[in-house]
Amino acid sequence: MGEAKDIFKPDNKTIQQIFRDTDAFYNMPIYQRPYSWDKERVEQLWYDIVEAFRNNQNDPNLDSNYFLGSVVVVKKENGYEVVDGQQRLTTLTILFCTLRDLGLELLPKYKALINACIKDAIEDKDRLILTTHSNNQANFEETVINGINFSALKKDITDNRFLQNAFYFKELIQNSQDPTDEYFINDFNDFIDYFFNNVTLIRIVCFDEGFAIKLFSVLNDRG
Repeated sequence: MGEAKDIFKPDNKTIQQIFRDTDAFYNMPIYQRPYSWDKERVEQLWYDIVEAFRNNQNDPNLDSNYFLGSVVVVKKENGYEVVDGQQRLTTLTILFCTLRDLGLELLPKYKALINACIKDAIEDKDRLILTTHSNNQANFEETVINGINFSALKKDITDNRFLQNAFYFKELIQNSQDPTDEYFINDFNDFIDYFFNNVTLIRIVCFDEGFAIKLFSVLNDRG
């Protein structure tokens, strides 16, 4: 058992912990495939979280925590290299940026939390770096991290999956403010609190890159 602990360490962490721990900086290695989540995946993520939140609002004994999956990372000197989970981490970051830029009536503490999950205020460093493709990081920073232009024309977002998904999140969030919507959210501050403190991921920290890649293969091949 002692040897296994030296190879990897799994921890169940809230979204806030995943993105706000002191070493919560994530780098996507060059061998990772480019970001590819589409509208269907974005909607499924959103609806699952909102449904869990609404269940918990109606009955505190239900969905007190919502498990979002796992990420496999390798510990590096200045954060983590992501072996598995880049699609999910990138999508969550797009959601943070959408929440930041929509002008929602959120409490100052939640606005500060959202901003801190996007960029560390002290180090002025992005929480997520996409080095999977030559222009991925530039597109990500220019169109999402540094501010989303929600007045952009459709032709301007056709080839930008990051911006496309930001627009999908915008539509979902705006729909959820309509009392007649199936996924209506009565109080967005309550939702933000649930999202950051009750939605969890298992972060599996590996201390050997070769083992991390093997673990990634096992998780994807065997579930």
